[in-house]
Formats: sequence, C-alpha cells, structure tokens
Amino acid sequence: MLYGCGAAWRSDRKAAGLVWIFTDDTSKEITRCSQFQDAVGSPLMAEALAIRGALIHASSLNFSQIWLRSDSQGLVTAINANHRPIELFGILLDVASLISSKFSSVSVSFISCLFNGHKDLLAKACLCMH
Repeated sequence: MLYGCGAAWRSDRKAAGLVWIFTDDTSKEITRCSQFQDAVGSPLMAEALAIRGALIHASSLNFSQIWLRSDSQGLVTAINANHRPIELFGILLDVASLISSKFSSVSVSFISCLFNGHKDLLAKACLCMH
C-alpha cells in the first residue's frame, strides 16, 4: 500500500489541514481522508500529525504493509533514525508504536513537493473550510 500525505498550516490560527491518500502499486487511488486540527505548533508538527493519522487509518483498514511518502525531509529523517525532537516527541512515539505493532512492513521515504502538490492543495482546502 502506498501512502502520501500533505499538510497546510496557518501560523495566525495555529491550525492545520491534514490529508492522506492511499494508492495501490499502480498509483490507483484506494481512499483518502482529510482532517482539520487545532493547536498545531508548526508545519513540521502538522506533517507529523498527518502521518500519524494515516497510520491509524491504514491500521483500521487492516493494511499490513505501507510505504509512507512525505515532502518533509526532516520528518522522514527523524522517523527513519528513530529520533524524536522535543516538539514532536509524543506524536513520533505514537508513530513508532503504530509502525512496530500494526504493520509487517513499513518504508518511509522523502518525495519532492513537485510530486506531492495535489495533496498539499487538498490540505489547504481542508484548512480553508474551517
């Protein structure tokens, strides 16, 4: 199962629009979800929340394998290195727990914004609707 996420953050409202899209290995969309989130401290936190939300959603759909793709290089590096900056400690602890307990295979990769733009647009739309 392939997954891509996007997040849009508004500093003035400390709010974020989160989106994740699941596709099969031919890039055919299986499902998508968007979510509005209050009390988000940074764009990096918004991206981390999108990843956590996607993992929870994937688990509820009984996916056992997942390839996470994010345009947040810092977040991808933190997850792969099992590094938890203080700002993201709780969220990344949840991510690590979900990865180890719910999935048989997980890969986390960086994807350029050029290939993730539609997810960011959906996240911005979600943020604007609230």
